[in-house]
Amino acid sequence: MANYNSDDIPIILFRVKNLAQYEELKRTFNPKMISIFERKVFTQEHLQIIDMASKENIIVEAHTFGNAKKNREDYWAEQIKLPITIFHTNKPILFQEFLKRQ
Repeated sequence: MANYNSDDIPIILFRVKNLAQYEELKRTFNPKMISIFERKVFTQEHLQIIDMASKENIIVEAHTFGNAKKNREDYWAEQIKLPITIFHTNKPILFQEFLKRQ
């Protein structure tokens, strides 16, 4: 990556699994956007990454895999409290209706 120049590429969405990977990603690529991908609930490590990234002006995208759960609105209510910029969902109409009620 000796010839890497962050100004020469478009914004890339980097999926982040853990804090060590996030730190390496910051050192190597200076990301503008990250994705947190979790099928159940965010771990404390995920929450730490979300908080750190938002404070560093990095866009945070999250997959809302609680969509299929009977308590999906409880899951969404927890997610919208976080400094997440983009929500990825396969229930966009239901999510939009939920947001309107908040």
